[in-house]
Amino acid sequence: MSSLTLLLSFSFFLLSFASSSPFNTTHKCSPKETLALLLFKENLSSINYVFGDPPYHSPCQDWLGSDYHPIMMNWNMSTDCCDWDGISCDHFTSNVIGIDLSCGMLRGIIHPNTTLFHLPHLQRLNLAYNDLYHSQLLREIGRFSNSLSHLNISRCGFTGEISSEILFLSELVSLDLSQNYLRIQPYVLNTLLKNSTHLRELLIANVHVDWVLPTYLNISSSLKSLVLSDTGLKRKLPENIFNLQYLEKLLLSNNDITGQLPEANKNINIPLKWLGLSSTNLSGEIPNSIGHLQSLSYLSLSSCGLVGSLPKSLVNLRHLTTLDLSYNKLNGTLPSFLFTLPLIENILLDGNMLTGGLPSKLFKCRSLKKLSLGSNQFDGESNHGSTSSFMQLINLTYLDLSSNKVIGLGELDTLLSSLPNLKELYLSSSGLSLVTNNSSSHVNPNFRYLGVASCKLTVFPKFLRDMKNLVSLDLSDNDIHGHIPDWAGEIGGNELLYLNLSHNSIASLPRFQWDTLNFLYLQSNQIQGPFPASICSMRNLRYLDMSNNRFDEVIPRCFANIISSSMMINMGNNRFHGSIPNVNGDCGHLNGIILKNNQLEGEVPISLSKCQGLKLLDLGYNRLNGTFPGNPELCGLPLPKKCEQSQEPHREVDEDNDSGFTWRVVMLGYGSSDR
Repeated sequence: MSSLTLLLSFSFFLLSFASSSPFNTTHKCSPKETLALLLFKENLSSINYVFGDPPYHSPCQDWLGSDYHPIMMNWNMSTDCCDWDGISCDHFTSNVIGIDLSCGMLRGIIHPNTTLFHLPHLQRLNLAYNDLYHSQLLREIGRFSNSLSHLNISRCGFTGEISSEILFLSELVSLDLSQNYLRIQPYVLNTLLKNSTHLRELLIANVHVDWVLPTYLNISSSLKSLVLSDTGLKRKLPENIFNLQYLEKLLLSNNDITGQLPEANKNINIPLKWLGLSSTNLSGEIPNSIGHLQSLSYLSLSSCGLVGSLPKSLVNLRHLTTLDLSYNKLNGTLPSFLFTLPLIENILLDGNMLTGGLPSKLFKCRSLKKLSLGSNQFDGESNHGSTSSFMQLINLTYLDLSSNKVIGLGELDTLLSSLPNLKELYLSSSGLSLVTNNSSSHVNPNFRYLGVASCKLTVFPKFLRDMKNLVSLDLSDNDIHGHIPDWAGEIGGNELLYLNLSHNSIASLPRFQWDTLNFLYLQSNQIQGPFPASICSMRNLRYLDMSNNRFDEVIPRCFANIISSSMMINMGNNRFHGSIPNVNGDCGHLNGIILKNNQLEGEVPISLSKCQGLKLLDLGYNRLNGTFPGNPELCGLPLPKKCEQSQEPHREVDEDNDSGFTWRVVMLGYGSSDR
């Protein structure tokens, strides 16, 4: 027994004595339940967490911000347990009836002898979004058969099989086991669906079931929400799946569901509000009877094999806020009736084969927040192809017209300043020609993603200076000339992760000040001068492409700094000279390095042998001397097994290694620097 356990036991004795005294009115929580909670805390390690440095980045950080903290910090004997964070007590009896430790920075394993079972009146238990890996849903859970109504252990890392003891929880109203490493037998699931008379929510997304769907689905009339996404469901949907007279939420995405969508019965009132069947193997057309599901507010059938045009009956879905039919094979024109739905906010039709122009009613749909029409075949030359038409949609937060054939002209400054809520704009390869007047007009400072590749831009937009929270910027394949302004190195602050300036006519770069950048693409420009020293400070860089430019001078020693974090580096087709710098420290993430067509001299550094993940090494057409590899150690993995020394000027070896990757190693005799 640990010293802390002994201390708690002694404190329990004192607390028991104090609580029995007729003069005591301080503590409401029973000593037994107080001790049970403190012992539960002892077996976990949330108190050791430092804010901002959990074992992995949790979505809780994004949701709670500075409120994300170890929730059990104030659990101690000096205060009543009913006042502890996450604890709820019965107002009259002071029994602990609720524990909500979601996003509580808990870490550890919940063991079969957990003292949670010493709380016989517990009704609600929420441990969601904690690091409880390798814990199991305990067989003893049935001990809460007469009390537990809500159980949530989603995204905690629980493992193992959900035993049939879960069926003993006769008072269950809500059960959420989602996003764990759990398994449940089909008969246990079937029994839950049929016989749980109080169960309203059953959420088991990403729990392995491997269930062959029945022809006819029989579920309890109490069940309102059923989430079985990514559970291994197979075969066709039950015939009555859209005709259940009590189900309001049905999510079955990411399963091996085949066949066509069943018909909905127009003669009964169907309360279904949420329907998600994305990333399944459905086929055929969307039946016209979909319009009978008149209570729908959310409909997602994305990434299936659906064909045909959009059924006209969709106009009957007057409560619809989100329509996601992206990445199917839908054809025909974009129907104007979609934009007459009174509550519609999100329309996602990208990745289909829709044609024609954009209907005029689209630009009058003030409720729209997200419009995604990318990767279709929209065309036409009209006022509706111009970006000025979108300025009426003042509630837009997301707009994607990329990869289409729309003909029109757009002024970026005016568009962005007219849409104060816009955070994401994707116009790359849309067919639009974009201009910027480079005014100092104010742009939404919360803007996050901008993609305007292949839009015939000729200048570097000045409005980018206001985008302090930009995460991704793509200006590739335009006609931007000359020098990038000095302030450009500050775009996005510490938020910028992706920058693509490739395939322009840029002559020089500013000093970069990004610590967080992951992707930097500068290839196919006319950039001159030495290797930018500010790139060396990018310790999070994963992909760097500077190929096909006019960089010269030597590659600095600080180049080794980015190798430790990078996965692919391409600096080929430049004018670098001198030797290849040694690799310092770990380079295990490096998959490829291309330095071909430069003027490099000397031998290949033996330190490259540290790069155990290296699969592509292209050093051809330089002035490197000596024999390849220059050291017997380089003949072992990760380089190819057939790693003979070569006196040939150049020889390419393409060979599959045991891991299935293709090696491409250019031999290093006395090569020429001719291009």
